[in-house]
Amino acid sequence: MKEFEIRPRELFDAYLELSRRDGEIFFSDVDRFVAIPCPACQSERGGEAFRKHGFPYRQCETCGTLYVSPRPTAEMIDRFYRESASSKFWA
Repeated sequence: MKEFEIRPRELFDAYLELSRRDGEIFFSDVDRFVAIPCPACQSERGGEAFRKHGFPYRQCETCGTLYVSPRPTAEMIDRFYRESASSKFWA
């Protein structure tokens, strides 16, 4: 069985577009984002590796973990999963 047989490309593309819009709606207030240490080893050493969809990905110098920081608050993420069109689409 091929992936496109269980997940048609046009449906997945629609989901990606909804996700992009939801990101702009639910995560636009970057002033509320919180900086965190490495979630694997708690090190604060590391730098930005790249940005994707406006989120800064950092790579830990101690253990190599890749993570987002600063990142949305838990409240922002919970609201996204409860209210976003992309979450409802996927469900």
